[in-house]
Amino acid sequence: MKRKSIQLNLGNPTQVGIIKLFSLTEGRMAKADIIAHSNKAIFYRMKNGHYITECPKGSGNYKATVKLKKLTMNSYDKAYNNGCSNKHSKILLKASGCIPQSVIAECRFKGQNEIKSDAVKYMATDSYKSKVNDIKQSLSQSANSLQDRLDHPSSYQDTIDTRRELETTLLREEIINSSVPFYTPDIMVTVTRDEAYAIQNYFSDAAQSSSGNESQYMEQNSARLQDLLKSDASNSLVLGIEAVTNTYGEREIIMHENYQELFGIPTLYIS
Repeated sequence: MKRKSIQLNLGNPTQVGIIKLFSLTEGRMAKADIIAHSNKAIFYRMKNGHYITECPKGSGNYKATVKLKKLTMNSYDKAYNNGCSNKHSKILLKASGCIPQSVIAECRFKGQNEIKSDAVKYMATDSYKSKVNDIKQSLSQSANSLQDRLDHPSSYQDTIDTRRELETTLLREEIINSSVPFYTPDIMVTVTRDEAYAIQNYFSDAAQSSSGNESQYMEQNSARLQDLLKSDASNSLVLGIEAVTNTYGEREIIMHENYQELFGIPTLYIS
């Protein structure tokens, strides 16, 4: 008798959650994280059912197979590399650690394609167009004011500072006037206030055990969440999560800032 192949249960929220999470991390997760966000039984079901395969060199990481990708390619970015060494993938793997298990189990998160699809719909609204026009007017006024200051500097240092500020403002003008003036975050989560506090504590603790830019981003995320929880009395919060690589420059930062301003969704950065 032919042995029945092992299949994932797409009616099981926990199994659906871990499938989606695998896509968010570009098809790569550590064994410990898979188990933490599901359980050992689901991990071995995925492994023995050939949905995942171990990365080489005993890293403890697993990557998605074609079988798993077929379950997700319609909802998530087809470009995710399904590799074992991509820098962006590694950061997203780290980012998954800050997402509470309850959020994964209840599938209260979105990946790139879903976020982009929502953005395209919102771009067609009058609300979006009005916000873009407001930003354009504000930047135009700032540029004129800075140019006037540059024409009548109070000191040499003032000339240097004003010129740099004007360059940034002109770059912002160029970007806001482009067809798509923003970058969407890699992941979006909807969390309760208690879950938001848990994420804040995660970043606060992580900042103590990291260094350099990584520690700086963790501290900024913790402070950002603290401010949000003080200023927003809502029962739930929507947060973006973005993996920052060393290819990030001023343009990329501005485009992510534009997304936050246009869509009203704060973004947390992880490097």
